[in-house]
Amino acid sequence: MLKYAAPLVKHYKKVVWNRKTPGRIKNILRDGSEKLLKDSECTTLASYFMGDRVQSLTGPERNYLLRYLHQKGAYRSLVSIGRKFLYADQQRSVLKDDVSLRELKWYLYAVSNCGQTMQLDFCVQRVIAQFSLVKKDFVISVINFAFALLCDMGKESKEPLIKWAKWNRVLNGHCEFTDYMEYRYILNSLLTYLRGRHDQDGSFYSHVLDLLKGTLGASVASQFATTLIYLLAYTRKFEIVEDLWKYKTANSFAIVSADLTNIMKTYCHFQKFALVPQVYEEHIEARHDVSQFDYLLVAHAQLQNWQSLQDQFNALFNMGDLPNLQHYGIVMHSLASIGELESVEKLYAQLLRRKMLPNYAVLQSLLLVHFKCADLSGCFAQFELFERYSIQPSSSTYTMMLKAYSNLTDMDGALRLLKKMTDSGSNIITESHFAILIHMCSKITNNLIAQELLQLMVGHYNIRPTGKSIAALMDVYLACGIPQEALGLFKKYAKEDPVPEGLISIYNKSIMAHMQMNNKEACEKLFELITTLKLTTNEEFYRVIIKYLVSMEKDYEAAEGILDQLIKHPSLQVDSSHFECLMKAYDDVSFRPGVIKLYEKMTENNIPLNSNVLYYLVKAMFKLQFQRQENLDQCISLLNRIMENVAHRNLNMNFQFLHPSVLGWAMRAVAKYRDPQEALQLLHRYNTLFYGQKESEVNNRFVILRSLLVLTGEIQQWEDFEHLFDKYVTRIQRLQNLPSATVKNKRLSTLMMGIFTYKVKNLASTGRINEIPQWLNNMESMGMILDNKSWNEAVGYMFKDSRSIECGLRIANDNLIHGFNLIHKYRLLRKHSNDSASTDSVPWFLQQKKLHPDTFRPKLYLQSDVAVGTMESMDHYLNCFADISSQLKNLLNKYPYYMKNYMMHPRPGVNGWDRIESKHSEYLKKLRLTKRVVPVSEFEA
Repeated sequence: MLKYAAPLVKHYKKVVWNRKTPGRIKNILRDGSEKLLKDSECTTLASYFMGDRVQSLTGPERNYLLRYLHQKGAYRSLVSIGRKFLYADQQRSVLKDDVSLRELKWYLYAVSNCGQTMQLDFCVQRVIAQFSLVKKDFVISVINFAFALLCDMGKESKEPLIKWAKWNRVLNGHCEFTDYMEYRYILNSLLTYLRGRHDQDGSFYSHVLDLLKGTLGASVASQFATTLIYLLAYTRKFEIVEDLWKYKTANSFAIVSADLTNIMKTYCHFQKFALVPQVYEEHIEARHDVSQFDYLLVAHAQLQNWQSLQDQFNALFNMGDLPNLQHYGIVMHSLASIGELESVEKLYAQLLRRKMLPNYAVLQSLLLVHFKCADLSGCFAQFELFERYSIQPSSSTYTMMLKAYSNLTDMDGALRLLKKMTDSGSNIITESHFAILIHMCSKITNNLIAQELLQLMVGHYNIRPTGKSIAALMDVYLACGIPQEALGLFKKYAKEDPVPEGLISIYNKSIMAHMQMNNKEACEKLFELITTLKLTTNEEFYRVIIKYLVSMEKDYEAAEGILDQLIKHPSLQVDSSHFECLMKAYDDVSFRPGVIKLYEKMTENNIPLNSNVLYYLVKAMFKLQFQRQENLDQCISLLNRIMENVAHRNLNMNFQFLHPSVLGWAMRAVAKYRDPQEALQLLHRYNTLFYGQKESEVNNRFVILRSLLVLTGEIQQWEDFEHLFDKYVTRIQRLQNLPSATVKNKRLSTLMMGIFTYKVKNLASTGRINEIPQWLNNMESMGMILDNKSWNEAVGYMFKDSRSIECGLRIANDNLIHGFNLIHKYRLLRKHSNDSASTDSVPWFLQQKKLHPDTFRPKLYLQSDVAVGTMESMDHYLNCFADISSQLKNLLNKYPYYMKNYMMHPRPGVNGWDRIESKHSEYLKKLRLTKRVVPVSEFEA
């Protein structure tokens, strides 16, 4: 009540009461405290305002009085006084024209608090009758408020639903609403009610409909049943949807398009695929929604009756009854489901030759088959056909297009499509669409856009999140390297307010977050908690277990055991991603035979492959050949067979396409260790098989550009290399400057790894060593991470040119020499430890390395051969100076750590070094004895 006190006093000052108002009344109304009114005060106010002395109040007086009574909890007085001053006549048949929404809400709240539901119903009907034509929004707000009051009055009552249907029928002429985005202002309160009711089943709603049928007629009951079916499907309460469908059909109610769509959706959810075509055939009158065909085609695909469909289709030509448009749609979609691009396109051409205009099912099939074959440019071309033929895309159409944008990592294009979906006006946007968009943010490591998308989904579209969208956002946080934020979502959506569906997905991501934080104990607790809560596990849960075993426990045998269990699991389906997890772990530890063994296990058990599995297989075969020092004929032959089999669908693939990364790695290996010309032949073969004549399309992919850069760099075709490198850098910069690049994309930062070394060689070979520092600055400004080899290559060349040697010295001193010293210190201590027979204590450094083998491993260090080369270059550089001592002092001041290593031994290559040794003997003796930087002040020039 404290929050009302100050506004009440302030509001009171604005009201000028009639001079005839007694002082005792003013004193009561002047009370701005939080105390409730006493009974005596209520009686005094009621007797005065209800008496004959006060026949009317001004607008401010009435507003203040009703507000005061509401805030003071004097509800019975408010009801009595409200009846008198809100109505224009004594019979209460007409409300005053200036009555405000707030006044009506205070009055209705008091009426409900006093349990006068009939009076509440009467007032709402009066509002509808009087204001529906002039202030419809006002009326809807009153209806929604009154409905909420009824819900609070009777938790188990059916009356709120009956009144909602009655009031909306009086207002709109019907109570059938099947598009939330269009009618959200009407449906919002009812949707909130349905979401909050977890204790009601189909029988509760059936009884509501029985009461409606008895009081308002079968037509109203049927309309309200449709609204309930739509909203309950919207909230994914499919069990009740099925019950209400049975109620409508049992009572011979009219079946409308939304009813048919939602029961088909429900049957697909429960995997009752045989019922989908059956119910579709039974209700021809309700086939007005393209989404119905989505569910019909999904059912046909799940029932796997492609051959019978094709046979039936072909038989029509011999029976004199030519296939109609619906036949084309079903058969084309069935063939599209298995990636039969050529067959689908032939049927489409046949359809056009017969002068038939394609329908939704035909266009959806064309889009699906291009997507299945990874022809993303074809997807966009097919999507344009929907607009050309004026056919409304469905929810699944947009799902495929969002996935196409995701495969291209085109966030800006995906957001434009979301706007187009919103502007279309149809209620087709679902949580799945947002989950795709949010997960796409993990590819560009942009957690800000992902957060905004979730807020948009909940706030604007009123879609309640489930484990699907929350897990997608957690994935984004993991990709951005902020697992703490992911665990914050776990606390909110798994602990405080658990999501209604997909809770296991949130637990899976939380385990991954703890793995990223190297928190083994927390992972084990979550595994135990999943068991305790008896959560239904899914395929992703087993992927998480495998990742945990290989990354935290290093127990590869146990991980293989999990795979074997999953292969035999009665309900869960093992797929290529489970094998991929273990293959990656084997690749990380260079266990190549293990990768090949896993591939053989997949083929034995007829498990569909994917490009990542083939990538690890090809890489393992190449690496084994390198180890055995054999030629690469067998590996190249294997790669050619893989490309041929994938292109001609002779391999059991879950996606009929070979990702260019499989070819890219092999191309780089062949270019480096075999013949660059043969690497080019592999690329040409790949282009021919998967892109036809559109070679430029694949050549723009980063992975292929990298391979071409390695290839041209290895054969030193610098003109071609420079053209490709400029193209490569331009693409990176374009992606960094996209409107969606509101956060730095961490994945782009690694694109120069293994590439920049060739740029350095390019600059050196073309006499432009002095440009290396500028290119290094460019890489830093772009946020690029360079590998150790690139840094060493750059430093080695910069030391050879007097114009760039100072830059090389700075980099060697600041970034590389510390790692060099650490590596050599470890080698020296280990050698002395092995050679020594004493029982002296092991040095602290060796103890730490033994306890934690992964520590003290510098990522950047000066390579030994490069270190020798830089010191020889320093010799030549110093020979250019007349006063070597003065220059040495200057260099010691600027680059103390590198110069310490340089002066650790005599430099016979420097002219007159004997004089340096003699003049600075004390300084050099101290430096070489302590092996530490000696202050430059002790070096006398």
